[in-house]
Amino acid sequence: MLLLLLMVVVVVFIDRYYEKAWEFDCESSAPVGYKLAFNYLKAKEFIKAIDVCYKVLAKYPKYPKIRSDILERAQYFLRN
Repeated sequence: MLLLLLMVVVVVFIDRYYEKAWEFDCESSAPVGYKLAFNYLKAKEFIKAIDVCYKVLAKYPKYPKIRSDILERAQYFLRN
């Protein structure tokens, strides 16, 4: 039980770190956007993950890794 609580605290801390990094970088860093979207995917916040993916792909259309790794999976989980 304590381990589960600790894991939740760590995930929340990491999410906030990437959210701040994304914000301070004016939502323009593909690697930070990828990691933020990935963390949203792990936290089952699929709409936020999709939103970040679209923002990254709008600026970097040749960044296919985010499309296959995160966007398609988040859309799939959102539909099911």
